Amino acid sequence: MNAGARAATIEASPSGSRVSFKSGRSRRSQPPPRPPRPRPTPRKLAAGIEAIPSPNGAHLLVRRGDAWVVMRSDGSRAMPLPGSPLAWSPDSRSVAMHDSDDLVVLGTDATTVLRIEDMNPLEASWSRDSRELAVGFDPETAGVYGATAAPSTAAPVIVEDGRRVTQPEWSPDGRRLVYVGGDEDATDVYVANADGTGAVRLTTTESSETGPTWSPDGKRIAFSSQRDGDWEIYVMD
Repeated sequence: MNAGARAATIEASPSGSRVSFKSGRSRRSQPPPRPPRPRPTPRKLAAGIEAIPSPNGAHLLVRRGDAWVVMRSDGSRAMPLPGSPLAWSPDSRSVAMHDSDDLVVLGTDATTVLRIEDMNPLEASWSRDSRELAVGFDPETAGVYGATAAPSTAAPVIVEDGRRVTQPEWSPDGRRLVYVGGDEDATDVYVANADGTGAVRLTTTESSETGPTWSPDGKRIAFSSQRDGDWEIYVMD
């Protein structure tokens, strides 16, 4: 036995083919626990009660009371905006706003790109290339508009007589729109081509179906439903 080694108990199996022993060797020591990370200290960015970042994170829409401003993400260059925001464009260059009864598209420098009067927009969804807007308005109509087009070229593409048309959203490939149609008693989920043709009613319940949204691959649509009495999430292919 080497000097300094601890004694070990050795036992042989009855057949003599195996040997077992108990070692006095100490286990490898464990590294000390890491100290807790210090909590980050928040810093004041700007006055406001709500902030909506642009998709690229370069700008913020900030609500101050009933008014909105657009600013850089570092809090600098705050500029007032008319109305309330509906949606940032995917390329972060524009934001759709609801100003009184008008639809307004503004650049990040607060300049007006497009204004369509007397629309009463309820919500807006941008196409993936940021060139077109699907807008629910009226509230019995939904339309697709060129984000930089003259108002004279804008026209509604989805009209449901006597029924509300709301919550339009583009499919990932930009070819179709999913939207909600209905009245005060019940709403259903529809899908149509981007030009408003080929509308198909996807749900036929007497309850409220709302909030349809596409999966990233465009193969499924998720929505909320109250068909079983409680609000639940459903998915359909």
